[in-house]
Amino acid sequence: MRYLFILLLLCFGCKNTSDSKNTNPVVEDEKVAANFSFVDVVETYTIKEPFRLWQYRNNGKLLAKEEFEALQLQQIFGDYNSSLAYRLLASLNPSNSYNTLVFGMSDNATFGATHLATFDSNYNLISHIPVDHHGQKGGSVMISYLDGNSLFVENTKHDTAYEFIIRESGAIEKSNKPVTFKKYRYLGKFKGYLHEMPKRTVKAKNGLLVRDAEGKQIGKVEYGNLVYIIDYTKDSLTIQDEGKSIKAPKARIILDPKKITQGKDFYIEPSNIGYVFSGFLFNNNSNYKEDEFPYAYEFIRLGTAELEENATIDLRELFEITRVQFNTYKSKIVKKPTVITTDTTSYKKGKVLTLPFDNGKKLILKDSTYKSEYNPTRSFNVSFHEDFPDTYMVSENMFFMDDIYRILSKKTGDTLHTFRGYPYISPTKKYSVAIFHEFECMQQTYMVINKQMNDGTFQHYASLQPNSWSYPFKLDKNNNLENHFSIHWISDTEFIVYAKNAEECYLENALDYFYLKYKIK
Repeated sequence: MRYLFILLLLCFGCKNTSDSKNTNPVVEDEKVAANFSFVDVVETYTIKEPFRLWQYRNNGKLLAKEEFEALQLQQIFGDYNSSLAYRLLASLNPSNSYNTLVFGMSDNATFGATHLATFDSNYNLISHIPVDHHGQKGGSVMISYLDGNSLFVENTKHDTAYEFIIRESGAIEKSNKPVTFKKYRYLGKFKGYLHEMPKRTVKAKNGLLVRDAEGKQIGKVEYGNLVYIIDYTKDSLTIQDEGKSIKAPKARIILDPKKITQGKDFYIEPSNIGYVFSGFLFNNNSNYKEDEFPYAYEFIRLGTAELEENATIDLRELFEITRVQFNTYKSKIVKKPTVITTDTTSYKKGKVLTLPFDNGKKLILKDSTYKSEYNPTRSFNVSFHEDFPDTYMVSENMFFMDDIYRILSKKTGDTLHTFRGYPYISPTKKYSVAIFHEFECMQQTYMVINKQMNDGTFQHYASLQPNSWSYPFKLDKNNNLENHFSIHWISDTEFIVYAKNAEECYLENALDYFYLKYKIK
């Protein structure tokens, strides 16, 4: 009887063990749901675009000590400290295979830290990573974005950035992929990212080679163009150029500025990054408008670049400019001012200019008169330039616009050269220089320099508006303006111009006339 009772007890125990296999998981799931129901209080975000992880660090649910320990946050922040505030900031949904939570810790005054952590379905901690630190003395400042299952983390103090991949298991692994954050994205919020980004102008006359991270040539940036600089390498290179040693680091640049506003608003794609030798870039001069005499200027444009922003170079790298006594250089003059020979009356009847060419063709240009100052009269005149024999020089004049001079072949009528402003040509035609004033504000002066290319054509080299001097008008006895401009060449790269002190738009009493010698470097 005793043995039968023991056997019944054993069988009853076996039955209960078998039932527990079917019922305990349900009980456990209910227990997990009950213990972690506070997680549902915070907002859940589905990651459809890059999500910045710091933006909710002052919000979220304040965690009690029991909730802190239930989530095993001591593995992230250390033991619970009642003087600090711990918050569950957000729940993210990059994947259905694991839970992703963002936690914050702060003292509500001076510092804080944000961590991203992954959990399994029972809220067992899988992996975690710091994604934002702020205000900590001597500590790192981190900024992070979650884009799908990719986590991008930038350490602004140490100037490093990394990508981390969140695997389907919830494990967080560092990627070998290079990452470059847009450092100036906040400054450029209203004017655009590129507006605030450091930029320099290409100095190399034949253009500047662009290479990838491995050193392979992938392109070239032409002289005068701006390059948008991400940063510089720590190591420098030494390159020999025209007998001189130039030592400088490489600059990481944006290859295609138009793509910078596309895609991720915080991240520069590796395919849009190149390297150039910074020794072939002009130095910037932030004080270019108020620089010392005679190097101040209002704006400058170099080469054939069409820039949305003005270059801000140090003019000393382009010219050597000195105030001189003209008599000192009289014996060195190799070319005096060009004699302008006008013969418009022989070719123009009324408002119609007719130019015949040796091949039997004709060019007919008619002056146009409009009704308002915004659509003014356009007129054409013809003259002959001593440096271009067997040609016509046709000038096009229009109110509010600079005069354009075109050199046309008398044989074929082809346009050989086009100049902005009347061209004064150097002794061997290496350069042309035009200096002229603005129509409405007579003291506003412009200088345009063109350089002759290998095919004989002239290409834009530099144009600027000087702030240190202006066009040399003088008042005659009747207070009418007289033009006293002159230019003398003392070599193919050096010329002397007559100028006056810079003023407002009208001549004042304190007039100072002088000569400036320019040397093109």
